Amino acid sequence: MKTLYTFKDFTKNIPIPGNFTLCKAFRMDHERDMFLSAVLPATVERTGRNAWDHRDMRGTGWRVLPYGYGVDAANKGAIILFDREYRAICSISKEGKVTFIDAADREWEAVDKVWFYSDGSHPARHSECRRILNIIVQRYGLGWELKRRAVTERHGMLPGANDCGKRRRSDWAAALEAMTVGKRVFAFDTATGQTLRVRPPVTNVGGWKPRPVTLDDLRGISSWLNSKGMRAAKKDIERMVDVIGAGWPVTYLPDPSPNMNGGE
Repeated sequence: MKTLYTFKDFTKNIPIPGNFTLCKAFRMDHERDMFLSAVLPATVERTGRNAWDHRDMRGTGWRVLPYGYGVDAANKGAIILFDREYRAICSISKEGKVTFIDAADREWEAVDKVWFYSDGSHPARHSECRRILNIIVQRYGLGWELKRRAVTERHGMLPGANDCGKRRRSDWAAALEAMTVGKRVFAFDTATGQTLRVRPPVTNVGGWKPRPVTLDDLRGISSWLNSKGMRAAKKDIERMVDVIGAGWPVTYLPDPSPNMNGGE
């Protein structure tokens, strides 16, 4: 007989049975959003909505979260965290120093792997698994990097099994990337998880400071695309701007003096 132990039992101080089995913790989409928002906080300034409101982001969020770890084959004193697609996230030294590893790095090797969960105890269904992942993300400060990866994963542009975005990229997206990347127009703020505009418009007369991307920025891009004979929906432009910004992680410290520092 399988024992069912619920949160209601817990609140009544009923002892956890010895043969306790994890049970589904939630089914509603907004509850999943709440977890992802807590672990990978990010708010889209231009709309005020949470960045995890899209259904595809809910699926994306799980794929970039830690899935397991193993001993670093090159440095036996360290471990390597990897995600659901077996992409390295970071190396953690025995002193606790975290070094992020590029998702495109194919050379990393971890042995004696340990997995945080199985398909039967997926974090989308089990609260204990979510608690463990939350602790890991918070303890090692992984939130901003995982959020940045999730943005590109959503479009199939993060290296791995879902790396298909470049193969199906539209002409307008390629043109926008070519026009903005070299000029460093957009960036990803590691402090807030927002996409910033860091290069001033040509009409700026001075006093420019990096700021979150606005609806006026998106309208300007749409107008520029129209002048080139290309069209794109605002929501598609918005997502592509996020992807472009994710390619340049920075930490923006507005006080006491504005400056831009490279993300760790």
